[in-house]
Amino acid sequence: MAPKRKIDGSPAESLAQRLSRMSLAASAQDFSQVLHLANEALKSSPPNPQLMRDKVVALIKLDKYKDALSFLDESTTFLSAKDTALERGYCLYKLGKTDEAQKVLQQGSGRAVQHTLAQNVCIIPPVRSYPASDFGRHIERKTLKLQCEYMENWQRQNRCSITNCRT
Repeated sequence: MAPKRKIDGSPAESLAQRLSRMSLAASAQDFSQVLHLANEALKSSPPNPQLMRDKVVALIKLDKYKDALSFLDESTTFLSAKDTALERGYCLYKLGKTDEAQKVLQQGSGRAVQHTLAQNVCIIPPVRSYPASDFGRHIERKTLKLQCEYMENWQRQNRCSITNCRT
C-alpha cells in the first residue's frame, strides 16, 4: 500500500514522527513548538489522551492557564478528572481560584499534587478581604488543615497511625 500523502504531494508525517518531534521540542524547552505539533497531531489523528496531556502541559509551560482549563473542559470524554487533577488544580491555583483548586487537588494523588496543595495553602489572600485580626488566624487554620490532611494521607498509605508506627 502506498504511503499517505499531503495535498501538496509530500508524504504525510506519522503520529510516531510527530511524537518524536514533540519530544525533541520539549527537551529543548520549546513549548510553543510542542503546542503547535500537538495541535497538528490532534487534527489529523483520532483523539489520543497522551497527545491531549502534552498539549495541556505545553499550555501550562507557556503560562496559558485559561486555555489549558478550557481544553481540559472540552476533553473530559478522553481525559478523566482524576487523571488531570494536578494540571487542572495547578491552573486554578495560578489563576488565584484557591478554593476551587483545593477541591480539585483533593481528587488527585502523588507528590506533585501534595506539593501544589501546599503551595495553594500558602497563597496569601488580598489583605482587604480579611480584617487584620483575622488574617493570621485564617492562614493558621489553612496550614493546620493541610498538615492534618497530609498526615492522614500518609497514615492511610502506610497503614498505620502515629501511635503504632515508628519511623
